[in-house]
Amino acid sequence: MSFFKLSSMSAYSATHCKVFSVGLKLTRIGSYNLSSYRLISLDIVPMAVWSGAIEECPPGCNTSIPRSK
Repeated sequence: MSFFKLSSMSAYSATHCKVFSVGLKLTRIGSYNLSSYRLISLDIVPMAVWSGAIEECPPGCNTSIPRSK
């Protein structure tokens, strides 16, 4: 259950940081649906750094995530 709660929290933070656009990119690559997006949100956050989507995050939202540029 703790993993489910952790993935749910990370999915919320990812959506809050507007990283869902990265999820749409992953949807094209791996054909994930919304429920799968929540499960792999832990992988989406690091990928957002490389894709540059982290630029859309509001100030203070990406304090724990290093910038890739």
